[in-house]
Amino acid sequence: MKKIYLPLLATLALAGCTQSELSESPVNAGVELKLKSTALAVDAGTRAPFEGTAGTVPLPLEAKVLVKKQADTYLSLYNTADDKITFTDGNETGFATTKYYYPADGTGLHLCGLYPYAATGAAAGEWDLTGTQAGFTFNGSHDVMAAPQVATTKAQAQALTYPTLAFSHLLTKLVIKVKAEDAAAIAAWGNVTKIELVKAKGSAPNSKATVTLATGTAPRASAFSISLNPFPFYAVTGGTTYTNTAFTGQTLALTTTSTVTAYSLVAPILADGNSTAGSADFELKVYTDKAPAAGMDVPVGLLNTLSAAYAGETQGKAFEVTLTFKATEIKAKATVSPWVLDGTSSPEIK
Repeated sequence: MKKIYLPLLATLALAGCTQSELSESPVNAGVELKLKSTALAVDAGTRAPFEGTAGTVPLPLEAKVLVKKQADTYLSLYNTADDKITFTDGNETGFATTKYYYPADGTGLHLCGLYPYAATGAAAGEWDLTGTQAGFTFNGSHDVMAAPQVATTKAQAQALTYPTLAFSHLLTKLVIKVKAEDAAAIAAWGNVTKIELVKAKGSAPNSKATVTLATGTAPRASAFSISLNPFPFYAVTGGTTYTNTAFTGQTLALTTTSTVTAYSLVAPILADGNSTAGSADFELKVYTDKAPAAGMDVPVGLLNTLSAAYAGETQGKAFEVTLTFKATEIKAKATVSPWVLDGTSSPEIK
């Protein structure tokens, strides 16, 4: 499985000017607002999750960058015509289609970043901007990230002092591995056809994150809403390629070798360290072509790197869940890491 990196740093290289906000700059009039990035690249064919670097995997990061003269509120934007920055590693760039310049009066600017890049509106898969916050409805294939507000002035840009947009993962990544204990389990269960998330700490999973733009944060306890049950997983092909194909209607043949099969990026939870006592952190519904039509409920308890019950926030962390199919039941166990595998979980299915 690919190495997964924690966090994304996008370094803004800003060069100032004295022209109006939207006009082209005449010769020697000043310097265009530009950005420079060491952005992480995203897997081909999917918006999630971030892996590799743009220097080794030549895929750009398309982020929504909001610019405002006043701090903290991002309505009536400075960059009204264009809010997309396509970051590539080591290359200085401006907005995708429009050049912007520092205000003629020398006023400083404030910027914040959102990922994935999406239209602005209230529909699912768009950023719903309210000024101080932005909401995004995710479906398990989105790696939702935000970078807190930074300030810049023309004088700083002219002195080559550049601010940094530091993006952080706001969701929890679940990676599913499957294996059969033996030939009897393979015969008993047949092919794996569908995997879903049905509960997170006993409740239906949430599917909307609301980011506070000034801080780039979405606190688990207050910023997640809108339950979606069941919440989908997506296929991982070849053990390494993340896709946008829902893991449903599949015909994955079980083997005795542990195989990365599916993933989902889900709302974070607060694990209480009590999962080994029967309080599941997550609950999956697993379907095979020989299982009951209603599927099998599989509780998942998170473990830390010492194989003890995990306690704490899961935001920005990745968990590897190994489903072990036995002849009579399915067992699951998950381990945790801060977007780098650091723990596991291995339920058994009997």
